[in-house]
Amino acid sequence: LLKPKPLTLLVLPAGEKPKPSNSQLQNAYVRLLPTKTTAYVGEVIPVEIQLFFIDGMNVKMPELTADGFNIAAFPKHKQSRMQKGNQIYQVLTFRTAATPLKAGKLQLGPVKQSMVLRIRQKQNRSFFNRHQQVPVNLEAKAQPVTVRPLPAANQPASFNGAVGRYTMQAKASPLEVTVGDPVTVNIQISGQGAIESLNLPKLDWPGFKSYEPSVTTKKDNPLGLLGSRIFEQVVIPESDKITELPKIEFSFFDPVTGRYRVLAKGPMPLKVNPSGKPITPIVNGNTAPDAPQQTDI
Repeated sequence: LLKPKPLTLLVLPAGEKPKPSNSQLQNAYVRLLPTKTTAYVGEVIPVEIQLFFIDGMNVKMPELTADGFNIAAFPKHKQSRMQKGNQIYQVLTFRTAATPLKAGKLQLGPVKQSMVLRIRQKQNRSFFNRHQQVPVNLEAKAQPVTVRPLPAANQPASFNGAVGRYTMQAKASPLEVTVGDPVTVNIQISGQGAIESLNLPKLDWPGFKSYEPSVTTKKDNPLGLLGSRIFEQVVIPESDKITELPKIEFSFFDPVTGRYRVLAKGPMPLKVNPSGKPITPIVNGNTAPDAPQQTDI
């Protein structure tokens, strides 16, 4: 069997129509559509890749070149149909998210995608349509993206790299314990951004012993650009002089306003009872008096 050689098709940017003289370009093309071409370091850029074809099979996943970006995994693509002129195109839409890791003028793309086209053959003496299977390699040109660095001015001390728009909730339980007993601090950060990359605000509290937090991520869309990140941190007060859980701060950079924001909860009142003391042994019928307890406020 003779196998036809793969054809490389150069696909024009979005908005430019394929030339009618090229029959292959009329049968299939691919487009790269970032939602924005200017962003900050760490700002998530939703991206669409659209594949148009009249009749085809064996569609491969798109290969997106993105040096300087972190690319999210592709969720399941969506399929639709669109009429252009006298032709009905099958449209496969692949969605992902690109997060720039450095500042500068970067290139998002190109996109390469391979598939097999079924090309109808002209038949003069037959009522039956015959098709030729032709492997093709489609390409969409790279799109320039200008990435700005995060401003150094007014950067909060609690900033740990979060970029997006968020809210924070925090609670602790129980709020009355004995020295050495655990207190569970629950912090929930919700909003829009790279949810899975959010880190726990620093809880380096003097007088407390802390353990590694447990982390749960809830995604509200397939790409994980909306959702919540929930941290459960266990802390143990080491002194009955402690009267509160310190303030919890989470800061982030808002790319819409171009400013840093600081969210804060607390401090929360905490009652720490002294731990039980062993009975003082009796010597010569006398008991040694306990030293008085002092509490610093």
